[in-house]
Amino acid sequence: MPLWQLFVPEDAYTTEEKHDLGNRITNIYSDNFDLPRFYTTVIFHDLKPASFLVGGEERGKFVQVAIVHAARTAGQIGERLGVSEAEVNSVFIKLAHEALQPYVADRGYEWELHVENVPHETWNIDGMEPPPPWSDVEKRWAKDNRSSPYVTADA
Repeated sequence: MPLWQLFVPEDAYTTEEKHDLGNRITNIYSDNFDLPRFYTTVIFHDLKPASFLVGGEERGKFVQVAIVHAARTAGQIGERLGVSEAEVNSVFIKLAHEALQPYVADRGYEWELHVENVPHETWNIDGMEPPPPWSDVEKRWAKDNRSSPYVTADA
């Protein structure tokens, strides 16, 4: 589960733009970190500009991006790829900025993003514990683009 919550001014993006940005974000994980596409959730919170207060002052052209990671840790990915956790984090931030660039910075929005990493054990999907990362079951889930019951020994 990567969960991206984008707090944006109302009417900042059309439905088509939200779909495109959602796909750009999903591609970060499916193309670079071997995550099933359906693990990635993107939620847009459309807010009135007066709802954005930064330093106690209204900011009408502001986007806040809150990201939660549970399916993979940077440490797990680094270990698998033979690179440091810091390198994985650096690559991720670069990819996140590239995905957001045309919809945030290029449009003149002030913005901030942060990433929270939560333990894999604290996450479930469709009431099930997700299979171990890179397991055969997870690969099947990725192919099917959905979860399905499995026996732990099969993972």
